[in-house]
Amino acid sequence: MNVLRVAELGGHREVQPLQIKGDTHLAVSSIEALAMAMDRLLHDAQEYFILCWTPCPRRIAADERPDSASWSFLVRHQPPLIQGWYSLRHRNVAILICYSERPPFFSSRLQWLDTNSPAKGKRLPSYFSAAPRSDATVLDVVGAGIVGCVTANYFARRGFRVRMWDAADRIMSGASGNPHAVLFSQLSPFDQIQPRFYLSSLYAAIQSLEEMQREYPEIGFFSQCGVFTRSSHGEMWERVLHDRVSTNFMQATQRGLLLPKAGVLDPMTLGRLLTSHPAIELSLNTPISNIRVSNTRTYLQTKRGEISTMLVVLCNAYAVKDFSLCNGLALKKSVGQLSYTLKKRYENDRVLSAEAYVTPYWNGFQCLGATYRQKESSLDVLESENQENIQRVAQAFPLLEGAADAQMYGRVGIRAQSNNFLPIIGPIPDVQFYRTHYQRLRHGMLSSPQYPDARYVPGLFVNTGHGSKGFSQAWIAAQLLYAQIRNLPPPVDWQLYQSLHPARFTVKRLRKGEAI
Repeated sequence: MNVLRVAELGGHREVQPLQIKGDTHLAVSSIEALAMAMDRLLHDAQEYFILCWTPCPRRIAADERPDSASWSFLVRHQPPLIQGWYSLRHRNVAILICYSERPPFFSSRLQWLDTNSPAKGKRLPSYFSAAPRSDATVLDVVGAGIVGCVTANYFARRGFRVRMWDAADRIMSGASGNPHAVLFSQLSPFDQIQPRFYLSSLYAAIQSLEEMQREYPEIGFFSQCGVFTRSSHGEMWERVLHDRVSTNFMQATQRGLLLPKAGVLDPMTLGRLLTSHPAIELSLNTPISNIRVSNTRTYLQTKRGEISTMLVVLCNAYAVKDFSLCNGLALKKSVGQLSYTLKKRYENDRVLSAEAYVTPYWNGFQCLGATYRQKESSLDVLESENQENIQRVAQAFPLLEGAADAQMYGRVGIRAQSNNFLPIIGPIPDVQFYRTHYQRLRHGMLSSPQYPDARYVPGLFVNTGHGSKGFSQAWIAAQLLYAQIRNLPPPVDWQLYQSLHPARFTVKRLRKGEAI
């Protein structure tokens, strides 16, 4: 094992990156030295690495400066389980580190979360503070779409017994049940909150699906045919990706962006694999008509009676609005129609995406779409919208050859999305507590020592608002939920954490002086 001591790095940021070969322990003498070391590690990093915190050999006194042994951590060159954001924790300080084949337009971020000293960096506001850790080992998941199935599987693999509830007679009955699902998100070369989340979630989804492929090599649920998306920022993509990001994940041209590892999923096959875990109990044709909370227990009302539980995650898209405890979530719904054919219509070997998208012919289907109708709830398939999808594909890809005699079918689904197009992941806020203790937000007091830590509805979490991106966002959402429930470092940075939090809508109304 190599040991590299970086106690004295100096203050020069233009020094060469640290050269790490194999497994190496970094030993530093202070948080400042650790920050410098990580800045050098991440600067122009182009290789995979995992950061593992080494436990302190002894308890650190409150007034004692950490010695080098206390601040030792391991750098390991191997593919990470989760691409994106990770954390190093020491006592009450968490250092969030972006790692993987790091896109260079995401700068070397050392985001600080310090519960006591905002001067050291970023402090989460009290109204976004963590929910109390839950040690429950039984989880109830409401909803059996892709988000519910991934959430159930993720927790089952971590020792939970999971009970799933869905009102339909099969899994993937809603918007998740199309013949094809495209694994893709609209990406941007600009370092903004939404693109940052879309890229991190797509990394996590591809990584998780590749692990499933290795686990089930004989089952064809994922075709990594690649996705090409036309982009108006083609030249900028070329500049920011040049020699920085491995071409097996992302390639840029003047015409757009190619993601060779993305592709098409078979939703039904994937859903069956996810729910086949022996720790998952699936109850179909079982709607949850009401949720009530008493002390530390939550009660789900089913047609067979009331179910008592300590931990619930609502993954039933727009239907979370049926529960009064979720009335404060700013969700809107849209109806979209996908068109598909049972034989090959277009001669494309990868997914093409622009104003419309078209998948390659795979597993007996070829899909294109999709239309969106807001302020409507009808699930009727309209032939006019099949023709609209065909016209949009022809306009987006005029050189794409197709067979006009292929009969088109349609499928309509209702999608739920938030007003900022980011999902809603986390604990449900106690509205009365927020109304009582955070009224000063209306006067612009975003932080105050008088603000107590937030209070949430005990044991009730939500995972919704993914819109049409559920297949690319479900895995990082499950990771974030697990971190919130177990009080672990989240897989997203502090800005994203707040932008995904269910309390963001309540806080926004309080800041505007609106009633909640």
